[in-house]
Amino acid sequence: MGDNNREGMLEALKSVLEQVPGVRHVNRQAITAAMVSDRQMPAILIDEDRTAYTWAERHGGRVMKAVDTIGLDCQVMCQRGDYEGDPSTVRQAFAWMVLNQLANNSTLDDACVDCALRFNVQYPDTDYPYARVIIAISVEYHEVFDDRAQTVWQKLILSTTEPQPGRVAEFDITAK
Repeated sequence: MGDNNREGMLEALKSVLEQVPGVRHVNRQAITAAMVSDRQMPAILIDEDRTAYTWAERHGGRVMKAVDTIGLDCQVMCQRGDYEGDPSTVRQAFAWMVLNQLANNSTLDDACVDCALRFNVQYPDTDYPYARVIIAISVEYHEVFDDRAQTVWQKLILSTTEPQPGRVAEFDITAK
């Protein structure tokens, strides 16, 4: 496994989750039930909750070990066609399908050190005929510093605060 980064890991995770049998929609968005329509269910929304960094190399190296806590909001209807399932049974079956997909998919090995190293399962109250299960997983990977962050920061912040040739800064009251 080579050095990896957060964005690559998240895209690989999304690709693997799209392979869960029957899942119609996977998206990297904040967790809100209103984001998923009935037609998109079963669906998995990936919530990038938090990242913990630990230096692997500092002096002369720029490598950090990163562990992301990611919420997988799994949403499903308990009633489809002739089938009507108990919400508790349906959400547990969905959770097991997702966890099995993560545990048995070697394609994640190229994107991270370990996916679903640790996980917690939460069952939020949801009105019938819907069921939700939120699986919080820990994903470990390596982050190698490069100039991406500096480039993004320059585009986002520094270009708005530092004068640019041919551009009058909005905050410069002496400009004509």
